[in-house]
Amino acid sequence: MERWSKEQLPTLHLDVPKTINFEGVEKICLLFLAANPSKTSEISWEKEHTLIAEKVRESKKCEVIPVGGVDLDAIIDAVEDRQPHVIHFCGHGKEASVTADGRPTTGGIILHDKRKGQNIVDDSVLKTPISSLQR
Repeated sequence: MERWSKEQLPTLHLDVPKTINFEGVEKICLLFLAANPSKTSEISWEKEHTLIAEKVRESKKCEVIPVGGVDLDAIIDAVEDRQPHVIHFCGHGKEASVTADGRPTTGGIILHDKRKGQNIVDDSVLKTPISSLQR
């Protein structure tokens, strides 16, 4: 598995707390979201899921809920239905940039899209469902 430095990882800035108080929580819900649209290079999200699930299984205080092939609607539904404590996204991202003629392009995570095959979703779109979590 390729290892990236922290500087290479695309980051979404969602203004979430740096620490979470799990006091009184019977079981921590980790929502594992995966997207690998057809126009992107193949990723081994199953291996990543298995690795995370094995690491947290020992604690018996965490359940890992996998949701594969996600589009924006699936993310919103999963967040609303599961109310996770932790969200982990496994997939591809695209950095924001400027074209040769000076036009800005949007960066974000690359999700499945029924019409276009893939959709780049930036942090402004994800803020609403994630900030609605009742924590």
